[in-house]
Amino acid sequence: MLVVTMSDIEELLRFKDKDTVFSNVLVADEIGLGIKRVYAGEWFLLDPALELSSFKINDNEVNFTVKDRIWKLSGVFVSAVSENVRLFSITSSERSSIIFTSSIESSIEAKINTLLKSIVSDPVKQWNPEARERFRNEVKISYKKDKNSVLFNYNNDYFFSIKIFPESTKIMIRQIQTNVFEVQFFLEGMLTSKEKFNVKVIYSFYEKDTLSDEDKEWNIAKSLVNVPKISSKSEDLKRLYYFAWASLLSNRVTLKNHKALPYSFTMPSKVGYRHQWLWDSAFHSIVLSNYDIKLAKEELMNLFINQKDDGRIPHEIFLTKELCKSIWGVDDYSPWTTQPPVIAVAVDRITSKEKDKKFMEIALNSLIKYDKWFRKFRDEDKDGLVAYHDPLESGWDNSKRWDAYVKKEKKYISEGMLPIEAVDLNSLIFVQRKVISSLARFFGNKELSEEYENLAVKIKDKIVNLMWDESTKFFFDIEDKTHNKTMVKTPAAFLTLFAKVATKGQANYLVEHLVNEKEFKRKLPLPTLSADDSNYDPMNFWRGPTWINLVWFTYNGLLNYGFKDVARDLANSVIEAMAKNTTCNEYYNSESGEPLGVRYFGWSTLITDIILRENDF
Repeated sequence: MLVVTMSDIEELLRFKDKDTVFSNVLVADEIGLGIKRVYAGEWFLLDPALELSSFKINDNEVNFTVKDRIWKLSGVFVSAVSENVRLFSITSSERSSIIFTSSIESSIEAKINTLLKSIVSDPVKQWNPEARERFRNEVKISYKKDKNSVLFNYNNDYFFSIKIFPESTKIMIRQIQTNVFEVQFFLEGMLTSKEKFNVKVIYSFYEKDTLSDEDKEWNIAKSLVNVPKISSKSEDLKRLYYFAWASLLSNRVTLKNHKALPYSFTMPSKVGYRHQWLWDSAFHSIVLSNYDIKLAKEELMNLFINQKDDGRIPHEIFLTKELCKSIWGVDDYSPWTTQPPVIAVAVDRITSKEKDKKFMEIALNSLIKYDKWFRKFRDEDKDGLVAYHDPLESGWDNSKRWDAYVKKEKKYISEGMLPIEAVDLNSLIFVQRKVISSLARFFGNKELSEEYENLAVKIKDKIVNLMWDESTKFFFDIEDKTHNKTMVKTPAAFLTLFAKVATKGQANYLVEHLVNEKEFKRKLPLPTLSADDSNYDPMNFWRGPTWINLVWFTYNGLLNYGFKDVARDLANSVIEAMAKNTTCNEYYNSESGEPLGVRYFGWSTLITDIILRENDF
């Protein structure tokens, strides 16, 4: 029996090149002598969060040299030195707080003066001016000061506090511009030889004066002890495996009493995407099903309860209406779009492991309404194939798949492109209907089960006959109404393998494309655009890099058709790239394997599901 202890995991996950500490809805990033930035909730950004603006000994300015910096699951540890002075700090977390503690030690009797500084602002500096103006019209940040703390709030809804010790700290606040405040902390003290001067700063996030979760240790290491065990002699693989799990669990969020997000969920990345997204959560649920089936089910519940009356499950769920309104022009927690319907895949994974009748009933009713919505609102030509109406709805935001169809004057409040009947979308709808049929059969509803089985068969026939191009031996998206093929070659075609839609002959041809070095077998395989396309760019989002969710679909699709060796080669190439520097990024350069996009990215933890599957072989 494999036994893994907390100390084993701590030793594996010990780095000099990591720099991020997670709390419930806060994250501290780029820790040096202070903290570069803190993201809190949805509105507050501190940048810098805690900057050592000046340090004086006996009125002389002192500069420190950082000697060591270690990232562990328990926090980031920094040591620095200057003449006669040593500084030690740790940035760690509790459930609702980020905590910075520093100890300054002098070898001589000295008067110490320090000035720490924070800039508190809204996080919209990088937005276009129109969206920024809409945002700032919706949100006003204000503050009140106590003897050793500052409490910021916006619209009297959410609160962010900075509390500093010793309590004798002098605090000064000035407003730089609208919704931007500078907080200065002045500290001073006398030290005799070998004494220490201790500083502690606590950043906390509150919701309507209530802690968003109980203040208890955010102990990821303890959680990691319970993840499924793997047997491997490779330290790099084990390190990647546990780092991926740490990334996923660190992105978990609990917001008590939230109107739209009452259930715990997983942000795609607290350092980049701070809401709940539809297909992201489906992937998170799949991974969580290997760890805690309760969390896997919980991950989907906000999606179910936010389903609209017409049946649509929304693209994303914001923490506040204000941000949704400023970006999408919709006075709601969600925009008007949906996303790829991966939720049925997650439901199928969960129900294959546990027959929770209450959950299954909720899922069945929701999926039926969702499927009806697709038929009513995403099938304009009524041919039985459904279409995407916006690039963001597809999840493949800037893919070449949509170049010829994007409306020139695109606005988020209106549909962004002409309808495209996408091969991946319809493959997922096929899976969705098979799952509905299976759930209906479980509940003894034979008529409903047969109805959705027949709908699944019909859409499968349409995919096989209308989307397959005999001249190139490949599946393509097609235009709504005309059914002209777009002829843009992407790994969306490989979802026909995942869904078990492709014929055996078609599967053989698809694998030939997959292993072709001029197309999809690059140094890091499965770019989001075939490498023989003139627009192929291995670093440009959905126009060439490798994304782990598509690797997961393709890997499982290959296994469905018996291509075990090809699947293993794909898995090994991706695992090797991710394990090289122990990364779990949003996407990867398909030529070099370089990690790109945001770090600690949720659905890239699907690599753990692949590792577990490979471990079983």
